[in-house]
Amino acid sequence: MYETTGLATSGFPATKGVLEYLDAVATFSSLPQYANSKLLATLLVREVGQRYDSNKVIVNIFCPGIVSTNLAGGLPFYVRAVLSVIKYMRARTPETAASIALHAACVAGKESHGKLLGDKELHDDPYVGSEKCNELQKNLWKETMEEMAEYTSLPEWA
Repeated sequence: MYETTGLATSGFPATKGVLEYLDAVATFSSLPQYANSKLLATLLVREVGQRYDSNKVIVNIFCPGIVSTNLAGGLPFYVRAVLSVIKYMRARTPETAASIALHAACVAGKESHGKLLGDKELHDDPYVGSEKCNELQKNLWKETMEEMAEYTSLPEWA
């Protein structure tokens, strides 16, 4: 799933931080950035899972897959036409996606702490957890905490 994102395949330049790389107008492209954002959200949840006790709260992230919504309604016709075919063949109903969200929030236990759920099951991704990905996760956490500290006080565990 994540091993094909731009951050996984090419990484980001050593001269830039993760957030600076993502903010760069010159390298922005919406579809790759969407995939990168999914990866980064998963990495932040992994980091919180490592820093916060699952006896106090369980933190996980879920992926319902393609959901049949009108989210792409503003895209050009030729893109919407292709997406319509994909949605027809593979998309879930919003109700099914909601059941996956409810499962992650209300049913999944400590085994899901800091992890990704897909189809109500733990999803192990070959890239997530690799040495390269762990470095990305640590950099992302450090930069995110530095950014957040400019606007709010951070908890001790952060």
